[in-house]
Amino acid sequence: MYHFIPDETDLKIMQVLQENAWLSAEQVGRKVNKSKSATAERIQKLLAHGYIRQVTALLNRQLLGKPVMMIALVRLKEHGSGIVAAFGEGMAMLPEVNVCLHLTGKYDFMLQLTMRSAEAYERFLAERLFPLPFVDKVHSSLVLNEMKLNMTLQLAD
Repeated sequence: MYHFIPDETDLKIMQVLQENAWLSAEQVGRKVNKSKSATAERIQKLLAHGYIRQVTALLNRQLLGKPVMMIALVRLKEHGSGIVAAFGEGMAMLPEVNVCLHLTGKYDFMLQLTMRSAEAYERFLAERLFPLPFVDKVHSSLVLNEMKLNMTLQLAD
């Protein structure tokens, strides 16, 4: 199988979809000067080759009753590849964890969590994080305000 590299039109399509994934292939095509069928074919190719990983909606957590966003920096006691992988996979399974990043530096992981309350976060720590035998330290921060919450990638250099 050949290695697919997106061309300039594919990059434009991805930029349009990042801004509004609700657009139809016809609407995207108009923005990039391509037909509906050519655009749909390109989108399918981008999906098939993994350039578009997921199409999702960004929900309003406050309106959905989860106004508390926490950042947890986690340091592990050990760093064997099995432990790091197990921790990451375990966090990925938890619905409260929106983001789990493996880091370099003083802490090994950064977790972003959305909760109903500070008490819910306290329960998360007590019931899900602290019982893990390889967790050494957790530093928690309450997010006061989302100054920028954007999942788009800059495609033009």
